[in-house]
Amino acid sequence: MKKRMRGVGLRHTIGSVGGFSGLWMLVTNAAVLSVAAVSYMHLFYVVGDVSGRERTLILETALTVLCVVALGLFTTNRLAGPWIAVRRVCDTVSGGELDARLHVRTSDGAHVKSAADSLNRMLNTLDERAREAESRVLVRAS
Repeated sequence: MKKRMRGVGLRHTIGSVGGFSGLWMLVTNAAVLSVAAVSYMHLFYVVGDVSGRERTLILETALTVLCVVALGLFTTNRLAGPWIAVRRVCDTVSGGELDARLHVRTSDGAHVKSAADSLNRMLNTLDERAREAESRVLVRAS
């Protein structure tokens, strides 16, 4: 039975956040915090009477930062997931298991699906050739 491997789970892509979304998340959060700092200064120095507005601004800033981090994790999962899946299949095959096959999400797009199909065809060919070579060795041995 062929193993269907995927690498799109968050546990597989969390290590790639820095490479794929790290700089984007850093710059975006810096922009959010800069705007929040200016808003705080405006509230405290210009308006004077803040009466509860600072809590609202702090909550909005915290939620915006959390949304940016969540968006960074989501985009990393979408971008890095297929490449991690390819790497996992290649590692499995290099370990001697020729029954691994790449499975990608239908929402990953036509380019990723095409690459997955090509990789799976290559693995099928390798598997067939390995079986043919094995049967030849068995025939010669008997």
